[in-house]
Order: sequence, then structure tokens, then C-alpha cells
Amino acid sequence: MSTGPVDALTTDGGIVSIRPVTPGDRRAVAEMYAQAAPQNLRLRFFTWPTPATLAVEVDRLCRPQSSHFLAMAAYQGDELVGVASCDRDGDEPRGEFAVFVADRHHGRGIGTLLLEHLAARARRHGITELTGEVLPSNLAMLQVAKDLGPDSRSHLDRGIVDVVLDSSDAAADQRNRIAEQASLRAVFAPAAVAVVGAGQRPGGAGHEACRALQDHRFTGRLYAVNRSGAPVGAVFAYRRLADLPEPVDLLVVAVPPDQISGVLRDGAAAGARAAVILNSLGPDAGGQQRNDLLRLARSLGIRLVGPNSLGVLNTRPANRLHAGLFPVMPPPGQLAVATESAAAALALIENAIRTGCGISQLVSLGDKADVGGNDLIAYWHDDPETTAVALHLASFGDPARFTRMARALSLRKPVLAVRDPRAPADVDAMFARAGVVRTESLGDLMDAARMLTGQPLPAGNRIAVVGDAGGLTDAAHTTGIHLDAGASPASFAAAADAAARSGECDLLLLVVTGTRASPAGKVLAALGPVADRHPRLPIAAVVLGAEDTPARLGLRGAPVYDLPERALRAMAHAAGYAAWRRETPADPLGTEPEPGPRRLRGPAGP
Repeated sequence: MSTGPVDALTTDGGIVSIRPVTPGDRRAVAEMYAQAAPQNLRLRFFTWPTPATLAVEVDRLCRPQSSHFLAMAAYQGDELVGVASCDRDGDEPRGEFAVFVADRHHGRGIGTLLLEHLAARARRHGITELTGEVLPSNLAMLQVAKDLGPDSRSHLDRGIVDVVLDSSDAAADQRNRIAEQASLRAVFAPAAVAVVGAGQRPGGAGHEACRALQDHRFTGRLYAVNRSGAPVGAVFAYRRLADLPEPVDLLVVAVPPDQISGVLRDGAAAGARAAVILNSLGPDAGGQQRNDLLRLARSLGIRLVGPNSLGVLNTRPANRLHAGLFPVMPPPGQLAVATESAAAALALIENAIRTGCGISQLVSLGDKADVGGNDLIAYWHDDPETTAVALHLASFGDPARFTRMARALSLRKPVLAVRDPRAPADVDAMFARAGVVRTESLGDLMDAARMLTGQPLPAGNRIAVVGDAGGLTDAAHTTGIHLDAGASPASFAAAADAAARSGECDLLLLVVTGTRASPAGKVLAALGPVADRHPRLPIAAVVLGAEDTPARLGLRGAPVYDLPERALRAMAHAAGYAAWRRETPADPLGTEPEPGPRRLRGPAGP
């Protein structure tokens, strides 16, 4: 069993490293207690501890560990910020816990993190219940116990609160979502960005990234950093990050691989909390180089997108951001996208522009040293402006955690993914359990996304087809109203309205063929108000034989497809997802038999 450090997010988005206490921590533990306020020491020891008492506590925490004694430490960089311990009650499956957090780090969720990791480690040693005594005035510790899980319990006995802890996956995932949102705020909504390696030469990655931020009207402050200090277009430049006039939130890094570590160190000193690494680490780079970069970034409190990333997009007017090398900006919308493949990112943007399927945010994950799919699922879970999430990923980190988190998200909004035919069967099973809408291609994914964003979910799978083209009602669960070729726009609209009012369909498909007698444009103009009169009914249109077809129908923006098969497949995805939502309990999986602690994905851990 590994006992190496694991990284975890605090509620303010910071990064701490959690590991077992060792004798080498003796000085740091002693200094933490020596710097603590007397009131905080009293809450921990129930009295004003003497130096001798504190020395005994340091000895206790730093002694060798076993199945009868466990202790965990949390570090932020080189600073010890908290400790937690467990003393077993004989050979019983019970242990008494204690926790202490450095004064200036209260309120960041560090105590909760320590207890989560301590509880997980204790379970592996057969300790299934953690108990403790807390002073009634220690409101922060009582709140920690309550936050750990719904089954934590306490009772007052002779002026002391006896606490029994429960650490559930559902509660931990909720805390993780809050931490991820704080951690990734610097990625999606930075107030200030520095592009490092932004030279004056057009075509260079840094130059183009800097111009893209400017050209696409980044809403914050923008700085260029290059060796000459020469401006990039209208963007003022500095020779070093240390020379910037204010702290920055996000670094966009376009420097050779051997300079990236130095940029991260300088960026951390300049206040950066996140970095998008555009370049790869080199043709000979392997997992060790990525792990070394990740360890450095974690020690500095920086989240990484990449390396080898095309960048990050945010289309929202208040936080408009084009931090990368994408040739164009997609239209704003409600679909969030995460993809490892640069080619897939470009294809999805092109499709969004062509079909009008708006994108809220897009992340090109690249080689995924740090930020991955699970992080973004947590970030988008509570995002009110994202109503669907699309994933194009080759790997999913911890499968159990992905399933749990994706399922919780799917119960709120659709999660779509491209099914890789080369993937093992358990990936399909994982998607099915999580309610992920599995599509066969990028085009199929975007077609389904258009049916699932800005439209209500269908109440069933009955599809009514109204059109002037025959042979479209052969698919299962479809009925049709066939109009004569060249039917007038008014008669087409009347038939569509009758089908929508009938109560006999859950989705309505309008198939329009453009003819000289009845141009498609005029028919669509008549059908737009019909679609708008029935906002609770999912509607799509297909237009055949016409040029310059609009991508959307009516003010509601119902999707318009170029082939009936694409529309019917998208409707089937929507109906299948809606059925899963109706049949799935609201509680996302509950607690796993062996719940694990919150942790960031990384190279080392217990």
C-alpha cells in the first residue's frame, strides 16, 4: 500500500498535499502549535496547554504508525497547515480522532480533507468508526463533523459533545465541486492574463495567442511577456513576470519545454493560480516529465491545462476569453465541451458555427497533466449557463469516481460522449450506469446536443412526422401526416399545429422539401410561429432541396437538420436520455462500500 502524498483542493481552490506524518515533521508540528492562538489550543486540548503538554503531543503525532495509531499531515508548499490523528480503541473497529488546523488556514476545509483521508486510511486498517470529543464552543469542528456526511452524529454529555464521524462519497463530491469551482475560476474567468513567450513575429504560438485574446475582446487585463519587452500589437509587454504592474490569475505559456518550470515559478510569485501550456514537452517527453511538471505546479498552487493544449474558450459576455490557438470563436450557447484531441476541438467548433449549436465553454485538455474530465464535470455541475456537457476523452481517470460524478451531473443536465469502438466493454457499461448519452461520431454528438440544449426533454418516445416527403414514418414509434408536394405554407403550418396539439406525440419532426411551387424559405417562415406556440414540445425540422437553409427554426431556435436520419437519431438520443432521467433515482449512487477521499488526479497516492 502506497503512503505517498496526495494532492487535494481546499474550498478556496488552493492545493494541499496530504500524507502520513513522519518523524521528520517534528519541527513543523512544533512550530504550528507554537504559533497557534491560545484560544485555538484550548479548543483542541480542552485546557490551556503547557509547553510540556505540547511536547507530548508532538511526540505522539510523530511516533511510528501502525494499525493502532494513524496520523496525517497537510502541507501547502513547505508550510504545515494541519494534522489529524486516530488512536484505536484496543482491537475494536473504533478509533478516537483529533484534528488541528493552523490558525491562518481556518475556514478552507483543511480539517475536513484531513479527516476524509484519515478515515479512508483507517478503514484499510479495519477501523470503521471514528469518534471524538468536542467542546460545545468549538463550532468550526462541529460543522466539520456535520459536513463530512449525513450520517455523522453527535450528542451532549456532561458539557462535552461526543461526535461519531461519517464520510460519504456524496458529501465529499459536493465539497469537491465547490473546491473545483474555486480552483478553476482562474481558468475560465481570469481578471488578468499574461501570455508568456508572446513575441512580435506573427505565426508564433505566443504571438497568436496574445492577438487572439485581444481580437476576441478579452474582458480582463492583458499583458505580454517576452525577452525584448516589445509590445504585441496594442498589448503592452514586459520582459519578466516580476515586472507586471499587478497580479495575474492566468498564464498562457508558449515557451520551449526547458523554460516552462521557470515560468511557473515566476508566475506563482506574480499571483497566478492557473496556466494553459500550449507547447508540448517535446518528442521524447514521457510520463515522468509530466509528473515532475505536475508536482511543481501543485507545490506552487497552480492548476495546469495541457501541456500540448489548443487553449480554453469562454463565450460568455461577462468573462469572454479566447486563451489559445483556435482560429475562430464559436457562437455563445449552453454546451460545454472537454476534449483531449485538438482535431476534435476544431471539428466541434466548425460544426457549432455551421449549425448554430452554441458553446458556453471549451477546454482543449491536450496531454492532461492536471485538469481532466472529472475536474470539469465537477466545475460544470452547478453552472447555470451550461445545460449540457460534451466529452471527447480517451481516458476517464478513476472509473468509479467518473461514474459517480457523471451520474450526478446526468441527473441535472445531459452528458454526451463519443463512443470509441476500440474501447473495452466496461467503458460502455460505465457510460450506461452514469446516464451518458453515447454517440457514434462527433457529428452525431453535435446533432444530439442540438436536440438537448434549449429544448424540453420529451415525455416519451412517440415521434410525429409532418412533411411533404414520403417514407419517413417507417421508424419505430413514429406516426405521420403526409402532405402533397407543393403544399402551401399555410396548410403545412396548420398540419404541424394540429399534430402538436393532438397530445399523441412526444416529439415533432417537420420535413420540408423545397420546390418551385413552395419554396422552403416560405414554409419555414410559416412553421416558426407554430414551433414557438408549443415551447413544451421538442421540435426539429429537416429541409431538403434548398440552399442557404437556416440552422434554427423560430424564435425558440429549434434545430434544423439536412437529413431525416440525423434528426431521427438525435431525437432517439433525447428520448433515451429522458427515459433514463425518469427511471433513475434522484440519489446519485449513494455511498460506495469503500469510499475514497477527495484527491486531485496525480502520479502518487495511497
